[in-house]
Amino acid sequence: MEEGGQDDIDLFGASNGLWYLTPEQLQELFDLALENGLQVHIHNNGDEATELVLDCMERALRKHPNPANRFTLQHTQLANSGG
Repeated sequence: MEEGGQDDIDLFGASNGLWYLTPEQLQELFDLALENGLQVHIHNNGDEATELVLDCMERALRKHPNPANRFTLQHTQLANSGG
């Protein structure tokens, strides 16, 4: 994850945006979805959120391998190029 400065302050004065779920809650939801054959569609924005979603997604897919499992990441913007 890249370190930032003043540019990382969002519209509401938070340094890393708004979290609606803890990382643990997100992981639990991904696991429950795959256990029950549900597809996951998630909105994420920024490097930190994108990295968290990808990490949780990878763990869930390893725990519940099935070629039919699907994830959709929506509004994945403000993320670095990964390079």
